[in-house]
Amino acid sequence: MDAARDTFEESDLQTTAEMARLVLSDEERTRVREAIGEILVYFDQMSAVDISGVGASGHERPAGSTIGATKQPARQPLRPDVAASSADRWPEAAEHALVERAGDSEDGFVTTPSVL
Repeated sequence: MDAARDTFEESDLQTTAEMARLVLSDEERTRVREAIGEILVYFDQMSAVDISGVGASGHERPAGSTIGATKQPARQPLRPDVAASSADRWPEAAEHALVERAGDSEDGFVTTPSVL
């Protein structure tokens, strides 16, 4: 077994399974532990790749970041977050039924509590 695979111990699997409330058979434990070991080997391979000189590819950069070819702020490629009807995907009656079943609504849209 590879060194990276050995880092995921049986106790780690047991803790993870308990947190996810999973009950695994011995066969499942073996398969899951091997799969996670393969993922860890892949992570090790990715970590070994030299990425010096590679610019950021995210949609925003941290303040003061000098990563990338320019020091200009990254362009925001995401679409605006605007409420719109889903009539092109659902028949109107189905849309109204879904909104009613969701609970709180306003002007035909589902409302949720503010998280900020």
